[in-house]
Amino acid sequence: MAQQVEGAMEIYKDMLKSDVSPDAQTFSALMRCAGRAGRLQLALAVFGEMKAAGMPPTRDVYNHLIVACGSAPQPQVERAFEIFYEMRDAGKNVSPNETTFNSLINAACRGGLPSYAFDAFQIMKDMQVRASLRTYNELIHAAGLRGVIGMESAFEVYDSMRLQGERPDVVTFSTLISACAKARDAHRAYQVFAEMQESEGCAPNLVVFHTLLVCLGRCGRWQEALQVYKDQMIDHENYNCRPTRATVSILFDACLGRDGAESLLASVAAQDSSFGAAMYLESEGAKAAMQLYKEVVAAGLQEDICPDIASAEENSTIRADLTQHTQSGAIVALLLLVESLRALPVGVKEVLILTGGAVRTNPQSGRPSKMSILAQALLLTLGLKATPLSTLSTQTLVVENACLDSWLNKKSDSVLNA
Repeated sequence: MAQQVEGAMEIYKDMLKSDVSPDAQTFSALMRCAGRAGRLQLALAVFGEMKAAGMPPTRDVYNHLIVACGSAPQPQVERAFEIFYEMRDAGKNVSPNETTFNSLINAACRGGLPSYAFDAFQIMKDMQVRASLRTYNELIHAAGLRGVIGMESAFEVYDSMRLQGERPDVVTFSTLISACAKARDAHRAYQVFAEMQESEGCAPNLVVFHTLLVCLGRCGRWQEALQVYKDQMIDHENYNCRPTRATVSILFDACLGRDGAESLLASVAAQDSSFGAAMYLESEGAKAAMQLYKEVVAAGLQEDICPDIASAEENSTIRADLTQHTQSGAIVALLLLVESLRALPVGVKEVLILTGGAVRTNPQSGRPSKMSILAQALLLTLGLKATPLSTLSTQTLVVENACLDSWLNKKSDSVLNA
């Protein structure tokens, strides 16, 4: 998209150099391109040039600007409404349409101001602009951002939509389940899922399954999430609904806790002792996640962190690779790695854990990857000290022999004392 914007601007500059005067369509096309790329300042600059050229903005131009406000890296909701009010006051020839309001609602959602979305919808009704299915889907999404209260609002929007004769589509049901997930209401999510399955021509897709799994995870019902995965996804008749790496990552998050991998790591790091943290990481959910990891590695959905560890020889170097893992997958993989180290019948020289690619700056002072920080924190929580080692091409954690021996001896003592 960035290349398209730069290319469009180059063509525009060539036009000016060749004394070819841009028309309204030229400016509209430039703003459309900039808007989709989130280049708000560029879109506004082109808008200024259009006005300076004495050309009145069209409805499409205003709509492109509103889209740019919502697509910006930091969505400018207030600015979007300012543009809307200017558009509304510009006359009948540029009166707002359904696209205008859909873009406003979308900008409000992206900017984290769902109440503004409903303000836009109220203006839409006051101006007697008919709402479409897309409008209602955007409103359901906006409502769902507000947790429990928002979920109730989402269902109210859904009921209004049905009263207006609009038939829900896959996006509608997926967005409703997402609202249930934010409210941590698995019961309502199941109801929506069941209604969707009964709706003609509206079969659940992979996004819907993922949203349901996320909801179950946030409700602490990881066993049910695994059941949905096994019973309804693995052998689904539609190949596009079968599990992917994203599915596995969601399931790991579900097994590791209501708020996923990062929250789990923060929780165990806050424990007063590594023993308490280790016990937490050996919960039923964590064990289920480790079993799932073995299954998905065997199914080819996940690379094994260390496929050769079982054949390790005395005083050898163990090499593990986390670069193809999500954060939740990395936590589960490290738990399995630690479990395998405990069970090794031979002593090893060191463990090298690859956590990322090149540090972009000086490798001695460059910032480590998030994966490296996560892995080091988790190992430390388990009582295993790892030292970062960054080169021009890789980021690695090193667990040396002395640390391993000390750690294994402590584990042996704890078992004997138990």
